[in-house]
Amino acid sequence: MGSSGINAEYMGSSGINAEYMGSSGINAEYMGAVELLSKEIAEGRCHVLTEAEKKLTGKKRKSLKKKLKGKHVFEEAVFWGVDFASEHEKYLVAAITKKPTIVYNYPMAIKSFYMKQNEGEPEDRKTVQAMDLLVPGIGELIGGSAREDHLDRLIARMNAAGGDHGGPDTEEMSWYLDLRRYGSVPHGGFGLGFERLVMLCTGVENIRDVIPFPRYPGHAAIRGGKGAESTTSNRKKKKKKK
Repeated sequence: MGSSGINAEYMGSSGINAEYMGSSGINAEYMGAVELLSKEIAEGRCHVLTEAEKKLTGKKRKSLKKKLKGKHVFEEAVFWGVDFASEHEKYLVAAITKKPTIVYNYPMAIKSFYMKQNEGEPEDRKTVQAMDLLVPGIGELIGGSAREDHLDRLIARMNAAGGDHGGPDTEEMSWYLDLRRYGSVPHGGFGLGFERLVMLCTGVENIRDVIPFPRYPGHAAIRGGKGAESTTSNRKKKKKKK
């Protein structure tokens, strides 16, 4: 084990930089994270459910659980190009790195059009300068990226996404393109999940317990205009009428 607490076999070729963040955390390329998770599956510590296994019920479901006892079970597969699910992120930091981990250089195909593309990569391995900060018990806490500051590249990305297929439309987004057309500088941005930060600071495990306006059975205050009331008050009125 090194000073960072990472097993040496997980370093180097897997794209893990264990010294970059010292004892407080580590740095991992997306491809390195995929390799680490794939290794856990290949060596039998994790199991990815097949479509047939997901549909099992009753005794067959119980039999499968018994068979997989001691293994971590993933609902979704791990491969290059997958958009990591929460289950992947949580396992990565809880069982492998065991520390806050920054995963960076995500595949371009699964990220937003405005993220800056890395240079000199093969056509089937194009990535963008995006990063996620993953923390144990929560998964993603912060997501950010460098933004594309070249107008021609930004338009090309938007056209590739296709406005007719759910992608951004260059005419509707002309105001955004103007931010590059009339001058720009290299820049980036990030977002932090406030409720997830509260979970991290307090140790609360369920995000629904830290939301400022909680919803729970029998109470869902809906403010939809005049006369809108909560389900609780509606239920009380029905009882009075009886």
